[in-house]
Amino acid sequence: MTLYYITNSPNKILIDGSLSFSTHTTELELLIDSGADDCFMSTEYVSKNKLPTYALSKPIFLHLADGNEPTSGLITHKTYPLQLKLNGHLETIE
Repeated sequence: MTLYYITNSPNKILIDGSLSFSTHTTELELLIDSGADDCFMSTEYVSKNKLPTYALSKPIFLHLADGNEPTSGLITHKTYPLQLKLNGHLETIE
């Protein structure tokens, strides 16, 4: 496993991994946020990698640690289950 520290921010760590659904796999770098309550990804990443999603019946408001609202707005979609692989460990996320 490769760990990367984001420039000028030793408290943020990126690790290499892969994300799979159906027969498609994409390599990625993941930002580890030990304070996050769930897994999040940008709509740009979802679109670029053609990840399958569905609309939530009720949008979710995201509260950032600094009290600000995210520039992306409400969370309106969720991915179908995806396989996340990190250094040989396999986890299902959605």
